[in-house]
Amino acid sequence: MGAEDSLLATIAPKSATTAIAVEIADRLGSVAGVIVISSSIFGAAFGLLILQLGGVRDERAIGFALGVASSGIGTAGGFASLGMILNALLTILLVRLFIATP
Repeated sequence: MGAEDSLLATIAPKSATTAIAVEIADRLGSVAGVIVISSSIFGAAFGLLILQLGGVRDERAIGFALGVASSGIGTAGGFASLGMILNALLTILLVRLFIATP
């Protein structure tokens, strides 16, 4: 979409699980791993409250959302794991499609 490679390298791993984000950041020459860890900790600390304030009550939806957004930090269960796995696969696919890796 016309964004510079340095911007893409920074935001590409942002929503991935920590292990995937660190690998993507390393391959792209970015230090975005620190941002991923920070956002995961924020999601673990405030994610449940934010979801509850937003009216989300289904435990499966909460687990899935926290698994996707918080990389599993502070979450447990099948739906959190499913969210993490799907997020990791989608992130890897999109990075391979839109960013040329060395």
